Amino acid sequence: MAHTSRTEKWLACAVLCAASLFAANDGSSKTWNVRKDGTGDFSVIQHAVDVAADGDTILIGAGTYREQSDIRVGVTLVRLVAVGVWQEDITIKGVDRDSVIIEQEEYNNDGFGISMCYPTARNLRVEGLTVSNFREGITVVDWCTVEDVRATKCAYGVSVDEGSLMLSNSVLDSASKMGVKANSQSEYVEIRDCTFLDNERFAFQLYNTSMGVIEDVEVVGGIVGPSIVQGASAVMRRCEIRGQMSYGLDLGNRVHFEMYDNVIEGAFANIFFRSNRSLIGSRNVLRGSSRAPIFWIRPMETLDFRNNEILLGDSLFVETEGIQTGLIDLSGNWWGTVDPDFVRSWIVDAHSDSLLGHEIMFEPMLKQRVPLEKRSIGSVKARH
Repeated sequence: MAHTSRTEKWLACAVLCAASLFAANDGSSKTWNVRKDGTGDFSVIQHAVDVAADGDTILIGAGTYREQSDIRVGVTLVRLVAVGVWQEDITIKGVDRDSVIIEQEEYNNDGFGISMCYPTARNLRVEGLTVSNFREGITVVDWCTVEDVRATKCAYGVSVDEGSLMLSNSVLDSASKMGVKANSQSEYVEIRDCTFLDNERFAFQLYNTSMGVIEDVEVVGGIVGPSIVQGASAVMRRCEIRGQMSYGLDLGNRVHFEMYDNVIEGAFANIFFRSNRSLIGSRNVLRGSSRAPIFWIRPMETLDFRNNEILLGDSLFVETEGIQTGLIDLSGNWWGTVDPDFVRSWIVDAHSDSLLGHEIMFEPMLKQRVPLEKRSIGSVKARH
């Protein structure tokens, strides 16, 4: 189908782009050592970056680094950063995530952490360190790979201003806004084997992102979990989302979304809908909501949501919204019961409210629970 082929196309693109990172290194690259005690090539990270050539590695020793540099265009100050990178194929690597800390001593909204400099920076790799107390912990403007990183107490842990991000084996916590922000010019965002903890507004948001891949991710706390909005396309597999105040998953405004083998638990609603274009999914578990697992769903161009567990919240199974007429097909799912009359009594649609135009179709129902694919996020939880 068309949406599946789009997913496959972007996955193939990601593989090719990742391969290019290795091809770019011609064997002449150099490693620059940064040590707080002065035993390395430099004691300041930015000084090492300033002399690095395309393809070089900056290896950072243990310590807390509180640095600040200017990014300017001509004489105009663009931003203040801890580390600014303008080269291609640079690796910034800490010896250990918990012992290499790049931070502002106190939060300052004008301060940025590791920042790619537009338009020359490309193919940055960041690994094995912590960024803390910045407006943006890591700022992406082209292709960037982030692995084994902690972003904590930032406004945005990672910000994809444009370009693509591959984020893996990382912890993003305590952001005042969100763990990852992918803006309207973001192309490809891949998040794998990560943990998002108590990020205040959203765990992460893909805003008009061309393609997002989210796999084996744990999301705990905050007001809203993942947010996929404004025409973004994404697929989510084997994730656990729980403990949000408002919505476990926010889907809104012309998005294409696929989801498989996920568990969403708690919140006012497990999934909140805002005019989706398509939803495809199976083997998901929705449970423990205070209002309804499926909230404000409307008809969409493609709806193929079957073989899921949709379990009664404190109030309802499903609530639709809007006066336009239409049929919403949620048949082929397990509702925790084989009694259709019971299910019907806990659905708010045109049958129960004359002001609503949409009708929920839920029969035929599955007669038993749905087996889920095994998850791999336990190792991430243990490391955190």
